[in-house]
Amino acid sequence: QHSEQIFLFDIIWKYYEKNGQYLLAAKILSKLSTRHSTELKLSSRVEYLSRAIMCVKSGEGGATSRGAGELLHHLEEKMEVARVQLMVLEAASCIPAAAP
Repeated sequence: QHSEQIFLFDIIWKYYEKNGQYLLAAKILSKLSTRHSTELKLSSRVEYLSRAIMCVKSGEGGATSRGAGELLHHLEEKMEVARVQLMVLEAASCIPAAAP
């Protein structure tokens, strides 16, 4: 059921984006990027965040409205955290495993 719910949210944000309701699409993408699941890789989280940021910027007036500006700021902060996590993950993958 969990994967069905994710699938539905994935369809809904695409519907909103296609119909020019970018702020609604961005809010759903933001929620998808922060859901607690081991099924979601960090790269997928970054993709959701990137799409959410683009949606906010594509909305009417860009991120000039107060709500859109706050959402954009929040998303950009999450993206910065995700970038640091990617750097740590990449650095950790270069460390050789300790011999037993």
